[in-house]
Amino acid sequence: MSEAFKAFKERGLKSAAYHEAAHTVAAALLKLPLREGGVHVDFKCCGVSLICCRNPGDLRNTADDIQERERTIIMLYAGDIAQRRFFSHCPPDGALKDEITANALLTEMFQSEKHPAWAPTKQRLREVAQRMVEERWNIIQALAETLWSREPVSRHDLGPESQWSTDSQERYMTGTEVRKLLERLRITN
Repeated sequence: MSEAFKAFKERGLKSAAYHEAAHTVAAALLKLPLREGGVHVDFKCCGVSLICCRNPGDLRNTADDIQERERTIIMLYAGDIAQRRFFSHCPPDGALKDEITANALLTEMFQSEKHPAWAPTKQRLREVAQRMVEERWNIIQALAETLWSREPVSRHDLGPESQWSTDSQERYMTGTEVRKLLERLRITN
């Protein structure tokens, strides 16, 4: 295997750390709490950030519900945007689960993808996420590099969230470690 290919493959794997770091930084900025389970990435380009956020299924549509959905959608988009900024050769389905979740939350807001506000709202929230990633790139990069520099360990049992990976190894940071790093970078969660 050539050195160039090894470096390319390493960058691809490392891009998952940027994806998860962007979720985490966006969540902190949007006041979505990070759970103690923290942030994890494996060696198959998968990861998970354990964040308290809106999941599809609760159809209430108060102003607070809409705001919670929008904050979650922005956080979801930030992951893919940062990952592609770091490594533009990501597979197109790399953030498919995030996209499906964002679309489901948008549909709950408008009851249909055909609603005239659905697509413009999706675009607006993606633009907010894009700006957030651009403006906080140094913080996303610091978290991603710190996460990726961790020693590989056997994957932790995260209960129901354990389905995020089939790999036996991971790199991770606890919620407390992430919060301390973000506080040093002047971001609080």
